[in-house]
Amino acid sequence: MSKEIALELIDTLANELSNSDWKFGGQGVATAVSRGDGCLIVTLEDGAIWGLSAEKLADAPAGPDLCWDSSGYDDSDSAQWAFDELTHELTEFMEEVNPDGLWHAVVENFGWQHRNGTADIKASDGVHLLMSVLPKTECSYKIWLDREEKKITINNSHHDAPCGGEMYYISPRKDDHD
Repeated sequence: MSKEIALELIDTLANELSNSDWKFGGQGVATAVSRGDGCLIVTLEDGAIWGLSAEKLADAPAGPDLCWDSSGYDDSDSAQWAFDELTHELTEFMEEVNPDGLWHAVVENFGWQHRNGTADIKASDGVHLLMSVLPKTECSYKIWLDREEKKITINNSHHDAPCGGEMYYISPRKDDHD
């Protein structure tokens, strides 16, 4: 988002918060709202201070391109159709940015021990890519596809990482990995 839109959003939030009893994440009602230099600062009734800068907001990544959570489907046919759609879109991206199918993956905060690691993999379609990097358990994930950087970013959650934060950064393998 542009910095101008972010500044406008900060202004709108400040006006809304000043004129309402809106509760902040269960922490209480805003008792003071101030803004200046492209920032919004909110003081809550419990004394906590929350801030948001237009610069940070403008730099925030857009929402994910693809999402998967099998619990959102009533039947296996619907879930399979949605998964097929997701992997088809992922495959199209992979073919566009890296037709040879050689990938370098970096994982951060893997599992309950929060391990980090890397792997070089060969995957020509979305199903094989996901099966190669994600743990062999029920997962829910958000996927960002960056055409400019030719990068796939996955935020994965499962029983050992229920809030997500298990991050995968996948990009075309460079020749120096051979």
